Amino acid sequence: MDRTYIKISKENLVNNIKNIKSFAKDKMICAVIKDNAYGHEAIHLANVIDEYIDYFGVSTIEEALNLKKHTKKNILILGHIKETSIESAVKKNIRLTVSYLDQAKTINNIAKLNNKKAIIHIGLNTGMNRIGFELSDKTKNEILEISKMPNIKIEGIFSHFSVADVYYEKNEFKNYTLNQKKKFDTFVNELEESGLKFKIKHIANSAGTLLSLFDNTDMVRPGIIILGLYPSTSIKKTIKIKPILSLYSKIVYLKTIEKNQYISYGNTFKTNKKMTIATVSIGYGDGYPRSLKNTQKVIINGKYCNIVGRVTMDQLMVDVSHVKCKIDDTVIMIGEDHNKSISFNDLAENTGILHYELLCNLNQRVPIYYV
Repeated sequence: MDRTYIKISKENLVNNIKNIKSFAKDKMICAVIKDNAYGHEAIHLANVIDEYIDYFGVSTIEEALNLKKHTKKNILILGHIKETSIESAVKKNIRLTVSYLDQAKTINNIAKLNNKKAIIHIGLNTGMNRIGFELSDKTKNEILEISKMPNIKIEGIFSHFSVADVYYEKNEFKNYTLNQKKKFDTFVNELEESGLKFKIKHIANSAGTLLSLFDNTDMVRPGIIILGLYPSTSIKKTIKIKPILSLYSKIVYLKTIEKNQYISYGNTFKTNKKMTIATVSIGYGDGYPRSLKNTQKVIINGKYCNIVGRVTMDQLMVDVSHVKCKIDDTVIMIGEDHNKSISFNDLAENTGILHYELLCNLNQRVPIYYV
């Protein structure tokens, strides 16, 4: 087995998506698997859940074109793509997000040149202030103008919650989220009263889905909850999910170190007694955070063990004075064993780095096995 590796549980993955579908009732599911499915190998993950979902959501044209080779499901690019990539998307019937009028004009012209009809979703800014049309009478007229373009088909309209993950932490977050939903519903209703009809209306991300903020819409966009992680520690766990990713490494060296000796770069850890130290073959070059010096635990043979000294690029050191172990024994960095567990939330708490970012930082040199 590899020096460091990841296992993905297909069983947990399928159970997660089934539980999301059950909770969201009749809503379509757009599985958001951008950035290589948050480090989980997007193509492999997509193959496992393909039969349970309706759409895939990605960020870039490269992600969309790669995924298109492996699924017949519709793909929506949720972000902005450059003009030179529009033709590729249109030819493959990949759905595009449109956030301003000139962008729609460009897409329409390119689609006309290719004798195609571009399929788009209108993005609305209800408070995230990232991309999307502003909510105004001018915007209504612009969207109506887009709807009349001969080589564009408006399939959907959507927005995005910005603080739904911390909905319960402060009243201002709750009020802001509910106001986003209200603004979205009101604006879409006004457009429909003007004669426009949208096949797919969507706003609920993972947090919005957990909060059941999907009434008057047709689709939800779960991302991190598919992977078995909640968007925040404060969100109510209304859907039962289990983590699908476990991270493992190996002991590659063992040594005894006397009292008053320093370990690793920077002399941040000094032994206060005679200790047995294991060198483990994982480091920040694999995406394991360098900042976890002297604070984080791992699991070896059913026992918690402390990391000592700074994490280096390819290796780190662990105090195994209380554990029977040998070279090539497995080290659980993320996962469970003998009723002991370590989660991405534990790493997030010890580093101050969001668990989303920790997932995305996992390096491609770490092989992933779907089991």
